[in-house]
Amino acid sequence: MDFSYLRTENGTPRLVTPRAALDEINAGMMDKAVKRTIREMSAARGAAHIKYRDGRTVHLRPLAPEELARHLADLTHLRTENGIPALVSTTEAQAEFREAMLDRVTVRAHVRKIEGNEGGYDITYTDDRHVTLRPATPEETGQPAAPAMEYRTLKGAKIGDTLTLWTRGGKKGPDGSKITVTIAGASGGWYVTSVERPTPWFLGGTASKYWIVG
Repeated sequence: MDFSYLRTENGTPRLVTPRAALDEINAGMMDKAVKRTIREMSAARGAAHIKYRDGRTVHLRPLAPEELARHLADLTHLRTENGIPALVSTTEAQAEFREAMLDRVTVRAHVRKIEGNEGGYDITYTDDRHVTLRPATPEETGQPAAPAMEYRTLKGAKIGDTLTLWTRGGKKGPDGSKITVTIAGASGGWYVTSVERPTPWFLGGTASKYWIVG
């Protein structure tokens, strides 16, 4: 999914798709009903600055690849409102959920229903907005997936093989330091070398298990 536009509303950044950004810009310029909600607007070269009459100030602009990468590191939750996706920060996602939970118990509640959904939440508002909040997957953000890990022995490894592994850990997960080693010997156990320690040293017995990347 292409989230290459930055949408900043009253200082809060979100990553949105080019279609969503251009739809908002075009609506502000062409849609009479939307134009009545805008106090001031300027747009050029795919970017826009919009001041709405309800107090919102919105900036929209496309991002260069290096800028996009920086924002993807911070905006890690997928927020979808009535089918329109955006990437938001964990802080913003948690704040919306907390506000929705508190709003439910007020006299003039704006939230009709909240449900848990695959590590996130579905929120239905009384104005018919339907919002889902959950952590975004690497595929959705265009980021590479984390390398797979396996907890196993070094059985089958050969002298000269290079492996990345954790020095300690158990079934619950890795611990200690993650290092890249090269197998140097297998006499009574595994001897390895690394950039930091070029002289062969004893890693562990042949039955020892490690969390190994890839």
